[in-house]
Amino acid sequence: MVSRTQPTFAAIVYHSPFSKAASGGRKLSSLYATLFLHRRMVVNGSSPDFISLNILLNCYCNFRLSIAGFSILGVMMKKGYEGNTITYTSLIKGLCSEGKIVEAKSLFKKMIDLGCRPSVVTYGTLIKGLCTTGNVNSAIELHKQVVSGQDVLGLGVKPNVVCYNTLVDGLCKNGLIEKAKELFLEMKDWGIYPDVFTYSCLIDGLCHSKMCEEANTLLNEMVDQGVHPNVVTFNILIHEFCKQGKSREATRLLDLMKQRGEHPDVFTYCTLMDGLCSEGRINAAHDIFDSMASCGSNQGVISHNILMNGYLKNGHIDEALKLYKEMTSRHIQPNKITFSVLLKGLFQHRKVDDAYISLSEMELYSIKPDIWFYNQVLDGLCKNDHLPEALELFDNLENLGCRPNIVSFSCMIDGLFKAGKHESAEDLFARLFQVGLQPDVVTYSIMICAHCKEGKLEEANKLLQEMEMKGCAPNLIIFNMLLNVYCENSEHGKVIELLQKMAASDLSPDVATLYTVLNFLSRYKNYHRWLDLLSKFTPQISC
Repeated sequence: MVSRTQPTFAAIVYHSPFSKAASGGRKLSSLYATLFLHRRMVVNGSSPDFISLNILLNCYCNFRLSIAGFSILGVMMKKGYEGNTITYTSLIKGLCSEGKIVEAKSLFKKMIDLGCRPSVVTYGTLIKGLCTTGNVNSAIELHKQVVSGQDVLGLGVKPNVVCYNTLVDGLCKNGLIEKAKELFLEMKDWGIYPDVFTYSCLIDGLCHSKMCEEANTLLNEMVDQGVHPNVVTFNILIHEFCKQGKSREATRLLDLMKQRGEHPDVFTYCTLMDGLCSEGRINAAHDIFDSMASCGSNQGVISHNILMNGYLKNGHIDEALKLYKEMTSRHIQPNKITFSVLLKGLFQHRKVDDAYISLSEMELYSIKPDIWFYNQVLDGLCKNDHLPEALELFDNLENLGCRPNIVSFSCMIDGLFKAGKHESAEDLFARLFQVGLQPDVVTYSIMICAHCKEGKLEEANKLLQEMEMKGCAPNLIIFNMLLNVYCENSEHGKVIELLQKMAASDLSPDVATLYTVLNFLSRYKNYHRWLDLLSKFTPQISC
């Protein structure tokens, strides 16, 4: 058997550049460089030794080419070399990165059968592979074997902080927050100190589990333990506080962040600005926007978009347009989201002419409107009683290089119904099928609600049956509308049937509809029979 520890002199000459080329991560150039050096070694008559082959094998596995990695293992064996821990760890890593988790577990067992002892890196590699492929329970089982000293070798390998971090992250991402907390305490018991990654993962998991206060407590513990929160840690909490409408707490965290010498990034500022705008605190959002420049953070297109959106949502049209002009005068290139924000806000506040100007300005910045943009325009025109212009645009979409989709048709059908052009709306609905489109839940809700308002219950019921046959589940809008109409028409059986369907779909009527249903059913002597059914519903507040 050839020794693995004594490479030839000629091979030593190549090891330094060879390993440097292979250590280039997953850049394609590093793979080409490694293959080139390997080929040069062979051409020059130097037989690649065990170290060279291991480097090449690892390089292949880094590029998710485990098949090529196994072929190198075959070359090793032909030369009389035995794979070592590094060899098998590289192959396991390659298999895991390709999602071949069953093969990775099999190879893990095989290396043990061959007398090759896994290292903590091997365990960590397999644990990471299991977690990233959703096999968290298998990862926990492997972890238990390791910490109990009852692994397949009969020798306990102490997990390191990387192993624990991988497990905590995997558990949090799969919603198993209590198990993650247990592991967090366990690693402390083992004398393994959580680092900033551990704390950040757990804080993120707590935030996703709506345990924001506990996450904030963990941040304080982290600081007390001498672990410095980084920008990622603060961003997680700031984002969660903003989501919950607690922008004051988020602002306090920003101040703490600066006090600790941690520099906020663009994500920090933008998240906080968006949270403040959502709560109507537009002046505070503008103050954050202004502070970005003084703190050396770039006031780019994203921050401008957020502030413009905030202005428009809060009815400050002139300020939004002023900010847009300031942005372009500073040579900050608007993007699709910029114009989407402007169109939505301007149409919402009935500024149709300004919306047209914004749409025409897209050409100046080489942004071609797509069907998504044109759908916004169609919807805005219809809602602002500009139906003729909407119809003209709809008919011209093909010439503009955009094929109308189901959203386009739904906008126009809704606009026609609201303008009292019921026959045209029906014709457009029929045309859907001719162009190869299928109605979605929004289209059906528009049609069913329109028929209900016209008193055409038979047609509405036919559409309900049609959508159910096609596997399109009715939404809350459809159920609420039909329940109200059936109650008005004293159709007791239909009301009960709809309530049963809603219960099966885990949907609840809104408060007003539930009140109507209760009043209607109470007219019947045996109405108490349906109280159990009604008690299953949690009334929804209509927006």
